[in-house]
Amino acid sequence: MVAGFGAIELNAKPNRADVWVDGKYVGEVARPHGYPSYCGWPRARTAVGVYKGGFATFDEQIEVRAA
Repeated sequence: MVAGFGAIELNAKPNRADVWVDGKYVGEVARPHGYPSYCGWPRARTAVGVYKGGFATFDEQIEVRAA
């Protein structure tokens, strides 16, 4: 990890859901071999959205902290 950054652990089902952080598209949740995906992000209060058509939406404010 880089100083001042934390990690967001993404463990979504189904995989290949779209991930948005602070209104910016950052990619898809990819779960090869069943392990969660991680996204490095600056420490701050952050809006995270996980979307996949036909499934419930996750859209929350979270606090990212350095590990």
